[in-house]
Amino acid sequence: MSGLKLDHAMVMVRDLRAASDDFARLGFRVLSGGRFPVGIENAIIPFGVHGPYLELVSVYRPGSSQIQDNEEFLVQGEGAMYVGLEVTSAAEVAKRLRGVGLEIGGPTSETIQPEGGHEAPLALWHTVTIQHGASPRSDPLFFTEYNTARRTEWWKRQEERGVAQPNGAQSFSSAWLAVDDFDEALVRYEALGLRRVRELQLDWLQSRAVELALDRGSLLLLEGTSPDGPLAALLALHESKIELPGVSLEVSSVDSALTSMSPDLARMLEPSAGPWGRNVVIPPELGHGMWVELFERPGRTRVVSSLPTHS
Repeated sequence: MSGLKLDHAMVMVRDLRAASDDFARLGFRVLSGGRFPVGIENAIIPFGVHGPYLELVSVYRPGSSQIQDNEEFLVQGEGAMYVGLEVTSAAEVAKRLRGVGLEIGGPTSETIQPEGGHEAPLALWHTVTIQHGASPRSDPLFFTEYNTARRTEWWKRQEERGVAQPNGAQSFSSAWLAVDDFDEALVRYEALGLRRVRELQLDWLQSRAVELALDRGSLLLLEGTSPDGPLAALLALHESKIELPGVSLEVSSVDSALTSMSPDLARMLEPSAGPWGRNVVIPPELGHGMWVELFERPGRTRVVSSLPTHS
């Protein structure tokens, strides 16, 4: 399946304002978002005007069946819940997914009511999800087709998305997917047309990984190498077969990223050598339930506007 771009990760938090403040202390610029009619609200950490982003999400009006998955997730704790891939045609993606035997939800039209009272278009995007039978929770991976004409008009109100992040984070590079059956999951994702790039060992997660290339960014498919490791604990916590433990973000400089943080937090973090270069890993205790890897590429000094796959 071509045209897949890493778009955003949804991070469920109990208190949106507190989480926004905490990520600001980690050197991120957090922008207010808006409210969705179903009962959730968000804030975003953007990487460019039309680039990918992290989305902090909380529940402001509980009880809707449409956000039962979000509420049940938060009962177990905060963390990254879903990762969206931008596609050119939601209808074509739905057809492809059904063709490989998956149960599909959508395409569903969605919108958001922003802070400040501006009226949003009736449909800003269309979403396709992978369902799991009677479970209210979908697969962590979902697909979004943006309404291009309306999105351009809408983003005119959000030029601040283009302002650089204080910690130098310039792209959402990879989303991590932890699975309980590695071989089965690999077959499934390769059937969707995702291309295997390389195999890795991630010591801080006690796991092995395969990187799957997208047209922008990549996915890391993870299998824990220890029954007592962090990935096994995460899967057991949510009683699921697949979870989204963390993300990788490219920064211009790890040292500059640390300098941008609150000193008490920076002292808790130690740079090391990562799969793509020098890195620092923010643990779930500081990242509201998810790991956040900040890495710099060897010899890379300029800010990039689009996100290449790792090489």
